[in-house]
Amino acid sequence: TIPKLIQRLIQFAAFALYMLDGPGTSPHIDYAVGYPAGVASAIRLPVGEGLVGLAVQDRRAVLVNDLEHDPNYKGYVPGMHSSIVVPLVYRTRTIGALNILSSHKHAFTEKDLAIVRQFGVHAATALENARLYTQAAKDARVFETLLEISREVSSILDMEVLFERIAAATRKVIDYKAFAIMLLNPHTQRLEVRHLASPYGVN
Repeated sequence: TIPKLIQRLIQFAAFALYMLDGPGTSPHIDYAVGYPAGVASAIRLPVGEGLVGLAVQDRRAVLVNDLEHDPNYKGYVPGMHSSIVVPLVYRTRTIGALNILSSHKHAFTEKDLAIVRQFGVHAATALENARLYTQAAKDARVFETLLEISREVSSILDMEVLFERIAAATRKVIDYKAFAIMLLNPHTQRLEVRHLASPYGVN
């Protein structure tokens, strides 16, 4: 993994991989080491705020060796004194950031910053390729599901059986809590629920 590779060359106390879900979204932690329980999953850092937010906004690596006196440091991990933040840029698009932290002041050097920046270049490409592969696989499943539904519609005459097959096929690509099929009543011109599926139960 990325943190293990970096730690072969640079000692750190905490690591976080921030990702952006798309343009205009806030960086969130996708993977973390050394963070207090429950902290990493709750972080939503607006672009431009904190060291990570600034690095993402400016597409600029950040090295701070005295976090106590840096007004931009958010302090999610207690006892940290040094930090490196490197934005993850794929081609012309920022997709996230790498952040490493140390409990020692002046723990990192410009050489360390260059190493993490180089890791960031490779990590951005690997992460984007993985995302594209996952999206392609999901798109293929969606296409197969649409074909399956199309075949079911043309071959099943029993409406209730058809509704059940459509609900089951849809769940292959969307893990829904509840699924409803509504049809327009031609007399009342109102939508009416004809089928309701709730694999986990509905509260």
